[in-house]
Amino acid sequence: MRKQSGHSQVHIAVGTRKAAKRHLEQSQSDQFIVISVDDATASSFQSFAENLSHIADHLFSALQLRHPPDTMAQLVDLLVPQAPVPPHALKLAAMTAQAKSAVLKSGDWLTANNVAKLAGQGVRNPAELPSRWLKQGKIFAIHHRGTDYFPVYGLDPDTGYRPRKAIASVIALLKDGRDGWDMAYWFESINSFLGGKTPKSLLRSKPEKVIAAAKDYAAGITHG
Repeated sequence: MRKQSGHSQVHIAVGTRKAAKRHLEQSQSDQFIVISVDDATASSFQSFAENLSHIADHLFSALQLRHPPDTMAQLVDLLVPQAPVPPHALKLAAMTAQAKSAVLKSGDWLTANNVAKLAGQGVRNPAELPSRWLKQGKIFAIHHRGTDYFPVYGLDPDTGYRPRKAIASVIALLKDGRDGWDMAYWFESINSFLGGKTPKSLLRSKPEKVIAAAKDYAAGITHG
């Protein structure tokens, strides 16, 4: 068990289950916060421990200044969720994170600046053109960490990288209750109506089939 840091009243120790048990048995303290970590590499575990140590020190010091009698209770409240997270919510969050990661890693996304350059527009206000298309329902975007990203497969190089007409048709069919991420999931998912191909892969060669697949999908949700 390695001692990571020590405040006058807060001590952070890091180690294995056996080391932690031994440390707790030998400690003179009567209040503890125990955090377990699964499947972490040695470097990531050490980094997590160091960051947690700094956070604990600062939180404890701040709380002591504000409410000395209830410091430990408030520290625990800050570190523990307000309500238990149900297993299905955790599973859904993990699935959503995995889906978003797959979308982002596809390499199909352009910033407004990228879109403006492809479309031959100046970059004085690069967001103006794609934002106008977005408002007109000619294209969609995913919002990630403060930035809008537009699908490169939604732009047609034969028309100077303007939005493909099929994109607007699909958006009109699927827009109810769906955001840009939902659109991205649909375009990048294997579609049985399209013979196991993804809608984005057929936008250039068979746009009418993609629109038909969107109609089929929308009808299934309406009557499902």
